[in-house]
Amino acid sequence: MKSVEKNIIRYQIMAKHRQLTRGGNYHTARRLLEFLRKKRIALDLSDADYEADNILAYLGLRATYSHSFCTAYYKL
Repeated sequence: MKSVEKNIIRYQIMAKHRQLTRGGNYHTARRLLEFLRKKRIALDLSDADYEADNILAYLGLRATYSHSFCTAYYKL
């Protein structure tokens, strides 16, 4: 993925974080902010992680899964 594409995805995640924060969904917004800071994230089966997983998948990022498919790993 080129740096321009990464920046576009980062800006889309920032916009979604802003929207979630204004809507009061702080747990999911925090998970997206953690992804922006660390450029990688492991998402489990909690509600916030499931929603963050759907958001990142919608933006076109590919996930790798653990051997039991309980954890999704995303990397920017």
